Amino acid sequence: MNINNRFIVDTSGNLTANANAKITGEITATSGKIGGWLIDGNTLKSGENKSGSSYFYIDAGTANCYIAAKDSNNNWCFTVDKNGKLTATKAAISGNSTFSGSLSAAKG
Repeated sequence: MNINNRFIVDTSGNLTANANAKITGEITATSGKIGGWLIDGNTLKSGENKSGSSYFYIDAGTANCYIAAKDSNNNWCFTVDKNGKLTATKAAISGNSTFSGSLSAAKG
């Protein structure tokens, strides 16, 4: 089906909408892109460096649910896991902060 080259469904069922589209209901995708984010299984990735490594991840996988970022050298610099554990390699905390439990620091 081809309507003025603006709405096309090919024989394999691939849909192309070359205009504004309003879609209601559930959309399921395990690959592709949406709003500049790469869909990769249960992971959304955004901002790729020259080596192709993503700078920011949101992973909703059951075993690896986290939000994370990589630096330009492809090193993890920030993660928050599904239990709320925060890891940041160069954290700068300012203003009022509240901590419960223990807080430890290395010398240096």
